[in-house]
Amino acid sequence: MPQINSDIINILLEYIWIPVVLPLIIIFLKSVLRVKELKKGTDPEIEEFINLYNLRIKENLRICAEEILQFIERREGEVVEHHLYVCKKLSKTVGFIKFMYSEQHKYVFIAYTAIDKEDSVARQYAFNLMLKKIYKKYLKTKKATMILTEIERGTKGNYKTGLAKLISRYTKKFKKQSYIIKFDYLQPSMPDDEYGDVSEEILSLVYIPMYTMANMKMPKNELLSILQTIYFEIYYPSCNEIIACDCNDYNLYLESIMDIYKSELPEYIDLIPI
Repeated sequence: MPQINSDIINILLEYIWIPVVLPLIIIFLKSVLRVKELKKGTDPEIEEFINLYNLRIKENLRICAEEILQFIERREGEVVEHHLYVCKKLSKTVGFIKFMYSEQHKYVFIAYTAIDKEDSVARQYAFNLMLKKIYKKYLKTKKATMILTEIERGTKGNYKTGLAKLISRYTKKFKKQSYIIKFDYLQPSMPDDEYGDVSEEILSLVYIPMYTMANMKMPKNELLSILQTIYFEIYYPSCNEIIACDCNDYNLYLESIMDIYKSELPEYIDLIPI
């Protein structure tokens, strides 16, 4: 059998495979993925979403999936809109982003996101596709001026975790800069947990502005305003009669955390680029 000349192979790779075939393969892989917003608890993707949610989100960081479904069906009159995007590979759900949008305060808060780790195509493209849909609808149109999200810290309180670097990588695709606000962000206990004492769960709060920062510090009042909206527009509405939550008690609990910030935060808080 004759041997193929190595020069011919190099020519095929350089002029056909890399510039022509490889991009077509990438386009095909992306084409089998699509993003859909779930708006009803009866949507056919709900069961797969719940399974992926329970599998990929740590128990101490999540509310029950049924509560998420209740929120996405409640739209009119809500201060914060709740949205749930899923990424489908053909007919299978391989990723999701649960986020909130505040028209009044112009932010997108990403509460939960996860990708099917067993699916190589989803791992590479799904999150970017879902984020691009959020960007086009809320950020490019200037309906929102910032993205916020909570992430766990690394060992010994390290800020720049693998997840933080992943967020940074995706943010830079949209030519934006992401920051971790340098303070001890106290994640409130959920209403269906024991919340008599302030939670000891210290996370990082990621801040992605859609504008260029003049300096690497955030005024205390600006941070307090952000925290107020997170605690009382996102966490507080989870307290309801369905889970037998005492709204007055939960309100006092959240106020107690805010009091800590008011007394302990400096006048300016550093922003850590990631």
